[in-house]
Amino acid sequence: MIKLFKKNKIVSTILVAVQITVLLAGLSGCGKASADIPELIEPSTIATAYRPVSKRTVGKIEMIYGHVVPKEYPVYSDKTVSLSEILVSVGDYVEAGQVIARVNTAVLDERAASINAQIASLNRMRSNKKNISDKSIEKMGYELKIEEYLQNEEGIKTKTKEIAVERENQRYNLAVYDADISSLKSELAEITEQQSNNEFVAPISGPVVYVRDLTESNEIPGNQNIVTIADYDDLYIEAEDKNINKYEFENYKSKWTYLNGKKVEIDERNYSNEEVSYALSVQMNPPMAFDVKEGQLIMGTDMPMYFLEGDDAPQLAVGNDSIYRDSGENFVYVKGPDGKNEKRIIELGVTDGLYTEVISGLEEGELVFYNNRAMIPSSQDIYEVELSDYVEECTSKIVDLAYPKYEIYTSEISGDFSRIANTGMASAGDALFSVDSNAGKGDVEEARLTIENLDKTRQEASDTYNKNRAELEEILKGAEMFTAEDMGTSTDAIYENMYLAERTKCDIDTLDIQESYEKAEYNATRSIKMEEYEKIRIGTTYVDGHSDYVESAVRDGKIAAIVHDNDAKIEKGSYVLTESYRNDKPNHTKLLAIISEEPGLVSPINTAYLGQKVTLVNKQEGDGSAEDVKNLKTWTGTCIGINGNKNRFMLFTDDDRPHVTFSAPFNKNVEYQCILEMDGEITETDLLRNELTIPAREMRQVVAVPMKAVKSEVDQLTQKEKHFVWKLEGEEYVKEYVIVYDSISATGTKYILSGLEVGDKILK
Repeated sequence: MIKLFKKNKIVSTILVAVQITVLLAGLSGCGKASADIPELIEPSTIATAYRPVSKRTVGKIEMIYGHVVPKEYPVYSDKTVSLSEILVSVGDYVEAGQVIARVNTAVLDERAASINAQIASLNRMRSNKKNISDKSIEKMGYELKIEEYLQNEEGIKTKTKEIAVERENQRYNLAVYDADISSLKSELAEITEQQSNNEFVAPISGPVVYVRDLTESNEIPGNQNIVTIADYDDLYIEAEDKNINKYEFENYKSKWTYLNGKKVEIDERNYSNEEVSYALSVQMNPPMAFDVKEGQLIMGTDMPMYFLEGDDAPQLAVGNDSIYRDSGENFVYVKGPDGKNEKRIIELGVTDGLYTEVISGLEEGELVFYNNRAMIPSSQDIYEVELSDYVEECTSKIVDLAYPKYEIYTSEISGDFSRIANTGMASAGDALFSVDSNAGKGDVEEARLTIENLDKTRQEASDTYNKNRAELEEILKGAEMFTAEDMGTSTDAIYENMYLAERTKCDIDTLDIQESYEKAEYNATRSIKMEEYEKIRIGTTYVDGHSDYVESAVRDGKIAAIVHDNDAKIEKGSYVLTESYRNDKPNHTKLLAIISEEPGLVSPINTAYLGQKVTLVNKQEGDGSAEDVKNLKTWTGTCIGINGNKNRFMLFTDDDRPHVTFSAPFNKNVEYQCILEMDGEITETDLLRNELTIPAREMRQVVAVPMKAVKSEVDQLTQKEKHFVWKLEGEEYVKEYVIVYDSISATGTKYILSGLEVGDKILK
């Protein structure tokens, strides 16, 4: 028979030994061709009962349950990250490469801005240094021409050397600037790469089926999933209670399930040796997963899987209640053509506790006596076995509108926290919290004075520039009126006046270049200092009894938790709260359902799985009349989001190395919860009096028979309950042992795990 595993509970009969009835010492005729059934057996038998020898799969069959799920692809980080925003919600369809979430990069952003400012300043300094050097070389060129005019060999040599030195100094200085700029650009490139790496994108196209809950923190620990995306075209069976380190059937020869009533082989989804070794080393082992070799799986359904060490091909078998043993030999009583019983020595093989393989001694179809203590029902109401859907349901009244999207709020300053809003609903523009800055009045005043001193210094430099330029322009005017004849042959006059206009113009250009540089430096520095001043003074004054730094809601939403107490000391960038909000599609309301055990409700044995259909009924007050029932509001929907499970691991290879991640529960470690998308619009009023029905166990096209058709008896040797039906064989009803699913709720039907096939006829 079958040994059924279900979350640490054996729900079917334990394998028992072959029943052996020892004949009394006085029994004779063991070697004869025919024999009477021993007299002592007759009183314990309600009626003379025979069962035809038939072929069936025998042996110790193990069985485990699984669910049909889609392959999920995680969006995750190896290290702990703090999110600044998450751009998707459960139910969204995303394209491969689409941005999913962004990490809070405030520190990186500030460093990048600082480096960009330094690079800009160095570029200005480089340009200024080069331009002034060029003007100096140009002026020295005129001075060289004077030496050449005077044919002063020593002067020519000296001036030529000065020009060469200036050019070499310029080359060296520019090289130093270029090296400093290159170093900063390299650092900036690393930061830019970090910023780009902190933008998470979808690995595949598909629906979002899980989003990390952010109601109490925006921090995601390493190897926890931020989002998972499903591939609904890649379905497999995931075992309920077996993982890669807790799987005993790897070397079993026969593995199968039933799909639409047809027996189909299954195979394990294999991981690489490196992946398995890694998962075992960190003790984070993913569930066993199985593929069917043929046929199409249906997402959300349950699939029993069967495992047999040997060959699962049907073998000739006889019921254990027909087998006797004497003097080391096994024998049965076979009904002969004349109606007399023939004692037949048989050779036996493997057993499943109910039926045993017959290696020799019997032919298929022969009628064998079995020990029957059950009364055949007087009613001859026949039921022909067929395939149908078997569903067990669990119900809950804990259903709420889902708020699956998140707006994250962090503090822009350090200081003392003050709560303004409480948890609950918030409207766009509502004040949420404020922070009293840690910056003292002295710090603010120092920042203001820095800007004031910059302005004063700039003004003084501008005044000096204007004065010096006016003096040079006066020299230029005089030089332009001075002629070559005025110089004569006086060496001093030639040194003083030759090319005076050109040399003065070089001085004016140099002065302009320096002024332009200093003005640009002033503007850039003042902008930075002003930004620092504006930041440092935020939260230092009070408006309406609160710090002037107040964060307000950017949209209508729901605040589930505020993590800081009033007057708590918080740092810049600290997480404060998340405002979750709805994003329903037209005529499709999203709900969050929590399946809980309450008086009068079915015990929760499961939660909805992706793709499963659910029903919500709004139970209006009334007297329970037919009219009340007729007016009940009913909605159908589909499970689109699954709850995280800290023990359900995902094992995969990324960047050429193995990873294991998991999805944390939505909130408060509630095990049974899911997100639903309903067919229709639902209001909060509709949810006041409701009952949600979810398939707790859902199997499609399986053998399910009326409950009253299944009988039970207690094995006298093992004291274990056995189930059977009365099956029509020819014109006789025989006891056929079956394995049934141990249902929790009363469905009116029994799901038959083994023992019956489509077309069999049984008594109701």
